[in-house]
Amino acid sequence: KVGTHCARQGVRPANLPSYLGMLRLASALLLCFLAPASSALALMTSRRALLLRGGAAATEIAEPPLTEVRLIEDETELSEVFEEAGSRLVVVDYFAHWCGPCKKLSPVLEALARKHRPSGRPGGGGKQGGVLFVKVDVDQSRELAQEQQVRSMPTLHFYRNSAKVHTIVGADVAAIKAFIKRQTLHPLLRALSGGHVAAVAISAYLAWTWRLSHQPLNLAA
Repeated sequence: KVGTHCARQGVRPANLPSYLGMLRLASALLLCFLAPASSALALMTSRRALLLRGGAAATEIAEPPLTEVRLIEDETELSEVFEEAGSRLVVVDYFAHWCGPCKKLSPVLEALARKHRPSGRPGGGGKQGGVLFVKVDVDQSRELAQEQQVRSMPTLHFYRNSAKVHTIVGADVAAIKAFIKRQTLHPLLRALSGGHVAAVAISAYLAWTWRLSHQPLNLAA
């Protein structure tokens, strides 16, 4: 029967052992080729999973933090900022995305906004302290920029009690920091630093002399 079957398959009984050996060899070779392929596929799959997880983690890490300088778009939002600020200083940055100096100034304003965060926000200090920083994209809010007569970028407007008190055109970081520092001083020190030294000194002298005239010094032992 084996001989008949082998004859039908074109294999002679004498060659049956060699035929089986060839089958075993072919099977072994097939396994040798398939095993690395499956291992490589598994390795590629695991690497892809790691890359996907790593990419997701990198996306989470690279996500920018919330900005301290709030974007406003129109006069209504600017009025709301004034109402929120009360007597605090308000800094309005008019910028454009294509403006090189604006890009350099942006992180400086973010740092100043964190440093002078109002007490009403997380991390703020002082009951009436702090400075509110907002920004206006002149391309998206052209009407507001025109109303405020903004012609160059960056332009910074400074407000207190809803009234404009100062303007700085250009990314003059030193001037910006100096003005904010002066505006966040005690009102008396702010007056002294603003060039009113003589008036304040005279007022202090008059108050001192009036007090002496009404409350003489007691020199008795």
